Amino acid sequence: MLLREINQGMWALVYLVGAGVCLNLIRAIAASYRTIKSEIENMFYTSARAMYETGQHQELIDYCHEHLKKKPKDAYAYWFLGKAHFEREEYDQALTVLIELARSTHRGKKNGLILF
Repeated sequence: MLLREINQGMWALVYLVGAGVCLNLIRAIAASYRTIKSEIENMFYTSARAMYETGQHQELIDYCHEHLKKKPKDAYAYWFLGKAHFEREEYDQALTVLIELARSTHRGKKNGLILF
């Protein structure tokens, strides 16, 4: 009888340890997913900034248009698109894009981007 109770206790302990391991594994996977998602989102900003700083304005315009097809409300895409048009002295297009940016953001703020 005593051996049966010890055996049941051991199995209960094994199940609890296994459940703890599974929960920690799920937590680690979720944290990794958030990190990877954040890095992918930062990839656009990093690439766009590099294009802008190296004077690749037409490439940046094309890149922003492609990105906006996937994420039509991305404030940084509008921001870099407007800046690229401005640098190319396409002021009407720059103004149109920046007005769209102001409309697409909530009260002039989104993702840490302060417009006014």
